[in-house]
Amino acid sequence: MKSTAALGSIEDFAKEKREKLFVRVTLFGILISLFHFVEDLYAGTDIAPFVDILITLVLCVSYWLHHKGHQSAARIIGLSFLNTCFAVYACIVPQGVGIYFYYFPLMAISMAIFGASERIMRMFFVLLSFGLLVSLFLSDFNLIGSFEIEAPNVETFFIINMVSSAFVLVMSINFILTINEKSEERLHVLAEE
Repeated sequence: MKSTAALGSIEDFAKEKREKLFVRVTLFGILISLFHFVEDLYAGTDIAPFVDILITLVLCVSYWLHHKGHQSAARIIGLSFLNTCFAVYACIVPQGVGIYFYYFPLMAISMAIFGASERIMRMFFVLLSFGLLVSLFLSDFNLIGSFEIEAPNVETFFIINMVSSAFVLVMSINFILTINEKSEERLHVLAEE
């Protein structure tokens, strides 16, 4: 009887952690996209501030849906939009801006925010991110044609994108390790019973 309860509590713990991770990643995404909006507006770029605000709005909708109890819809909308948006965005700004860095945390997030019963969604979004990343490099960042916008301060944006994507990646890996450690602790307790 205790073993079933302990395993159930592991799943409850993991679900709670996945939900908290999604909230944290979404809020961080909102902050970083607002930061990019201000930076792009200040730099005088034409289209980039609108893309930044669009990302912010979609992340706000995802956050709101998640808060209202529609966790699956929030994750699917957020990940679908970000994967598509980053692919297009990476094609229209110089490659040196490093938009493609965000595909690495998207893969880690996809692994972390979907539970065991959602393996198909988990693998779909990991493969989507990976496929788009590979496609960008194979096409020399020319998936949508030759439309391109100028990006002043390419080096600054490169560093911002690298650091913020690394932060989200570490956050996702930390989540996975925490879940693993808690599961191992619970298994040791079960083994001792």
